[in-house]
Amino acid sequence: LVWAVIYAAVWFVVRARYDLLTRTIDELRAERDKQTRFVANASHELRTPLHAIIALHEELAHSGVVQEHHAAALSTLTESSDTLLSLVNRLLDLAHLDERRSVLQRAATDVRAVVQRACNTAAAAHRRATVTHAVAARVAARKRQAALRATTGDTAVV
Repeated sequence: LVWAVIYAAVWFVVRARYDLLTRTIDELRAERDKQTRFVANASHELRTPLHAIIALHEELAHSGVVQEHHAAALSTLTESSDTLLSLVNRLLDLAHLDERRSVLQRAATDVRAVVQRACNTAAAAHRRATVTHAVAARVAARKRQAALRATTGDTAVV
């Protein structure tokens, strides 16, 4: 009789822990599935406008109407859109891995090419920051000129 009571008590505790563990695993799987769906949906939602940007950029680049001083900005746009598309594609690949629709494969990697792409990305970011700073400086100068005109009443100040 004592063994039956001990067995029943242990069975009750083990069963309760098993049920809790099963519910926790089910909740974690549901959360992982929600996260995977979110990443996949976000990737697709980012791709659509990005492809429109790339298409317009390519049309502009091949139209022959690009001024020489805009060529650097066009180059930065190319590098940035390629980098962003690569990131979005990687997000989508991760979502597919989570859904077990893809399998990782080992492949030889050209480290120099990876480092070169990283350097190009950093250079593009630096150019964007430089352009942003130059534009901000011009805007600030124009605001100062406008304020000066407003206080002096002089419309000839440039």
